[in-house]
Amino acid sequence: MYPKLNNPTYIVVHCSASRWGDATEIEKWHKANGWSRIGYHYIVLNGYRKSSRSDRYDPKLDGAIESLLDLDYQGIHCPSMNAKAIAICLVGSYHYSMAQLSTLLNLVISLMDEYDVPFSNVIGHYETPEQKNKRWPSGDMPYHKLQEIIKDTKQPKNTKTRKTCPGFSMDFFRDLLDMRLERRR
Repeated sequence: MYPKLNNPTYIVVHCSASRWGDATEIEKWHKANGWSRIGYHYIVLNGYRKSSRSDRYDPKLDGAIESLLDLDYQGIHCPSMNAKAIAICLVGSYHYSMAQLSTLLNLVISLMDEYDVPFSNVIGHYETPEQKNKRWPSGDMPYHKLQEIIKDTKQPKNTKTRKTCPGFSMDFFRDLLDMRLERRR
């Protein structure tokens, strides 16, 4: 059986470093790396499941969550954090959709509430000790994109066009998270 995850105190946000993917594909990648199973608790999809040119964007999958590991068990995502963190993976690299970021925001807030994870312990994979020289989730998001994300969360999801954010940074995400938490107080 897998090691238990007792009282997670961190949430670590990863990216797939790919333009496509889902739980099935990412599990294949993880097993090819020698892992026994998929390493994340959640994956936030971007609407593209396969690398094939025939794979079309599916708006119903953009921002959809795949729950993978039971939160009673440790992920395999970052050696120093496996025993104390919930792992979330955004499918993508440098460009994440508005739907993904909205989903990520709501998921993180929900997990923070449920497990009493402090705001300062929501980190990007690149902020862990093993990854200090990497930038995952990758990219930089300008602060003015905040308005677009908030606006997008109020738009219907049946649109045929896919809105994307040019990059992502945990600093931006923490600002967004802080604003959402402030509104709840």
